[in-house]
Amino acid sequence: MTAVAILGGGFIGYKEIFLSGIEELPNRPCKQGVQRSTASNVLPAARNVEESSRQTLLREGDFLFHCAIMISGESSLSVNVRSADVKLAKWKDFYRASLKGKEVDLSGEPATVSWPRETVIYMRCTPPGRKASSALETYALNVDAKIVGEARISGTELRQQLTEFALQAAEHSHKAAKCQEAISFPDTPPRVDASR
Repeated sequence: MTAVAILGGGFIGYKEIFLSGIEELPNRPCKQGVQRSTASNVLPAARNVEESSRQTLLREGDFLFHCAIMISGESSLSVNVRSADVKLAKWKDFYRASLKGKEVDLSGEPATVSWPRETVIYMRCTPPGRKASSALETYALNVDAKIVGEARISGTELRQQLTEFALQAAEHSHKAAKCQEAISFPDTPPRVDASR
């Protein structure tokens, strides 16, 4: 998608940890951006767990965040957050064209759309030092959480946990990116109803 620019340059603050079992992770792994309990709910039990995280806020205000929790090289739960300059409608069209399965569009802000194994979030985010009017379309953060490989759960329960994981990263990134917009994140994540 040309409107969502993939930013150049490397990540800083790279961290990688090899652990024995998800319970060995800190309560809030990945720079305190997500909750261990969510990863534990999603990923199958395993002896070896690897956590990988990166985060940077570039001088121009562009933001990047990556978090991955991998078990035994077979399954991973990850979330990627990056700055974008794109309108909400175009953002939704991009994901609808590229992801398969029934989508569940949760109302409210931040805009959240769930697929069977992936949840994406769009939230307005004007970087510090910029004016919203200087965007080509709309300054935003794009949040993309997914499971690769086997999961402990499936169906609506998996969608729900992916949505919670994505919202955790979104709230963390909103603060870390110093977004100018005020967004009120829900105390309780919205319920995902795949039957809608």
